[in-house]
Amino acid sequence: MNHVELETQVWTKGICASCGACAAVCPARTIVINGQEPLYEGHCREDEGIPCGACYDSCARIKEPGQLKVLENIVAARSVRDVAFAQSGGAVTALLASALENGMIDGAVVLDTNRLTKEARSILVTDAKELMKASGSRYSWGNALEVLGDAVKQGYQRLAVVGTPCAIQSIRKMMGSDIDVVRCYGRCVVLTVGLFCSSIFNDIEGAISGILDIAPQDIMRIEISGKIKVLTDTGWEVIPISSVKDRILPGCAHCTDFSARYADISAGDTGSKQGFTTLIVRTPAGQSAMQMALRSDRLEISTDVDPQAIIIKENERSCVR
Repeated sequence: MNHVELETQVWTKGICASCGACAAVCPARTIVINGQEPLYEGHCREDEGIPCGACYDSCARIKEPGQLKVLENIVAARSVRDVAFAQSGGAVTALLASALENGMIDGAVVLDTNRLTKEARSILVTDAKELMKASGSRYSWGNALEVLGDAVKQGYQRLAVVGTPCAIQSIRKMMGSDIDVVRCYGRCVVLTVGLFCSSIFNDIEGAISGILDIAPQDIMRIEISGKIKVLTDTGWEVIPISSVKDRILPGCAHCTDFSARYADISAGDTGSKQGFTTLIVRTPAGQSAMQMALRSDRLEISTDVDPQAIIIKENERSCVR
């Protein structure tokens, strides 16, 4: 299977998650993400008779990865140390900072935002200071796996990846691939942090700034949970989520995974009180990362969490198809 089948079965059907996995693993670099759309450019290796199939094999929209054997330890957590742009307790930042400082990972692929334009972009951070600058939730689309390919080619062998459920699914596909060129990326990812997600938006900050008649840089924080709360220098504004539904990416309509069930650790604000992050620790790697953060005095946890709230959200997503 190659890019032709991928285009036929995913791209042209409007079910692409725009995660960027196909572009990340393409050895010929002939797949790019143009806006939110994958685009085939140049010459595929298979055009020259060289077997490949990397793009097809890494796409979770073709077939989801096999289920994990999960631990399902659910806690509420927050960063012990101040995180300037943290959302929901800063627990993800604390986990990654600890993993970097203790050598569990040598880099983390995360989404950052231009503080002025609010444009989301994928970056590789390699120390806690860089990580702090990229903290905070992103609701606008960014090519989550854009820099993964470059990071592996640069020699990083112990990477963490933070992403939405669709991106984490593709990472799991890489990990289980029978194709060497794909599996080499999976081997370099040692920790995945999946973010609770109901939908990804195309430039939600632009939409909100138009609705509220403010500049994008005046948006200090966004929280989405059934409604949209926007913090500006004059306080909180609330707008209905229906006002930005036209910004939801088409591929989101085909996703049934709210809590990133293929991640080592899943994270979000559903189920925890204000100022805390809900963490679902699913694998031994996730458990190791959390215990390391606790020992490093980076993270504190509580059992004050409501799993039923997560189940409700999961059930809502399971009905999208």
